Amino acid sequence: AQVNGRITEAYLLAAFTSMGRRLQYTSGVMQTPVYALTYDQTNKVDGLLGLGTNTYKQNQAVTRFVTRQAFGIGAYPLNRFTRLEFGGSLNYVDQLTEWYSRKIDADRGYADPFRVDSLTNRSGIVYGAPYFAYVSDNTLFGYTGPIAGRRYRFQIEPTLGSYEWVEYQADYRRYFPILFNFLTVAIRGQTSISVGRDEMLLQKYIGRPEFVRGYDREQYSYQCYVIPGLPQNPNTQGGCSAIQLLGSRVAFGNAEVRFPLVRRFDLGLLPISLPPVDGLFFYDMGLAWSHGQKVVWDNSVNQNAATTRAPVHSYGAGIRMNLFGFALLLLGLSQG
Repeated sequence: AQVNGRITEAYLLAAFTSMGRRLQYTSGVMQTPVYALTYDQTNKVDGLLGLGTNTYKQNQAVTRFVTRQAFGIGAYPLNRFTRLEFGGSLNYVDQLTEWYSRKIDADRGYADPFRVDSLTNRSGIVYGAPYFAYVSDNTLFGYTGPIAGRRYRFQIEPTLGSYEWVEYQADYRRYFPILFNFLTVAIRGQTSISVGRDEMLLQKYIGRPEFVRGYDREQYSYQCYVIPGLPQNPNTQGGCSAIQLLGSRVAFGNAEVRFPLVRRFDLGLLPISLPPVDGLFFYDMGLAWSHGQKVVWDNSVNQNAATTRAPVHSYGAGIRMNLFGFALLLLGLSQG
């Protein structure tokens, strides 16, 4: 549990796991709060008492989403490397929007503190999401990641209730040991496709560093959000410069060449060694689109992101550092 304020807005998790038999399972309940800036507008106004002539009023809205979930997950191994996964969740999403405002005097460089103007309760969302997955993993790990083998996951997950869509996921990764434990070529192909009436509700974002590197500099602000229960289309939100990276359907691929930079480096007489460090060169490509949009492969010409999508790509170099077995640090420099 993590409580910061009211229990109704706390992060809570209670779960039970059984691993005593071949069929392993986990069941539990969870509450997760999420806050999002869903409106921000500043307008010039005249005649505010006590302020100068160059005055403004800023209005903001913060929407709180609290997801309360009951879930169950099962895993049945077919052999040492392959298993079947199945499960589902029943979810209720509570929504509350708080509206704030403040006055700004640009001449004097003065601004009032934000004040709560009103609270807007929105109808809750109820949905269920069962899933089934086929998973396999026979990878062999080195100091900073897999050096041989393959892993994949194929999953289908329908969403039923207040909203309806079906999500298809595929993730395939392969590691080729060109020189065993020295030079490795790693490739990955992954897709997540939502199909159905409400597929636009939860947009997927491929600009994260673990998907397509070099695009997290884009403006992923409140203009990019879709507020559940409101008829908004993110394709028309011109204030979102990351619009080409958002879609209900995404596909991306990565290729890396990994090689050792530091295997062992002792610090004098101290019984301490620096962690292993690998270097890498990479190339990423990704595409995000939604139902009704045209997909083209030439992104050299400016496209209308509301109707046409083209792949984005990047390349660069980086390092992978093993932090004494506790975590893996990734640093990179990319060009999109």
